[in-house]
Amino acid sequence: MSFIVEQFLLVLSFLAILISTQEIASKACACYNQGICDPQTGSCICPAGFLGRQCEQSQPTTLCNNVVCKNSGVCNILSATESSCWCLLGFHGEYCERQQAASRCTQVQCQNGATCYEHSPGSSVFAYCVCPPGFTGRFCETEYFRCPQAGTFADEYKCAQGFYFLCDYSNRRIAGRCPRGLRFNLMKMSCDHSSTVTCPNK
Repeated sequence: MSFIVEQFLLVLSFLAILISTQEIASKACACYNQGICDPQTGSCICPAGFLGRQCEQSQPTTLCNNVVCKNSGVCNILSATESSCWCLLGFHGEYCERQQAASRCTQVQCQNGATCYEHSPGSSVFAYCVCPPGFTGRFCETEYFRCPQAGTFADEYKCAQGFYFLCDYSNRRIAGRCPRGLRFNLMKMSCDHSSTVTCPNK
């Protein structure tokens, strides 16, 4: 009988040590900066650019050491493995080596107070219009909302993204936006869960 009790106590103490080791490992495994926890050792496996017990220290990276941006462009680190040259207005290309003949915005006729922006992904350049609230279309040529009175109104075109309009007494409209995942509920006059809000079919 004592042999069985001794074996039982031995197994019980082994389990207690194993459980406490796992608890320590899980408690010591809070990783930062997208580090991955190794539950067996209780340590963090850090991504490139980070080090430390919990990946809490930023590691100097050398991604821009061999990148020479032309025409006063600046090398910027995008991720732990990728960098890119950010070019001054009038230049584009992988290393800002190409000069644009003229601004693309001079060729785009944005309407209704829209703002023209240029975008240079890689070696291509294009211009686009950012519309003021209530306008849509390639050049913001179509007005789809006008304030009927002061108050809050749903944005029919951008309902799924949680946008709505705030109209003041001078008929000025301002775009409002609900936090991500929420939509403006006209019945409650507040942001609500997207599952309870039905957007118009547009």
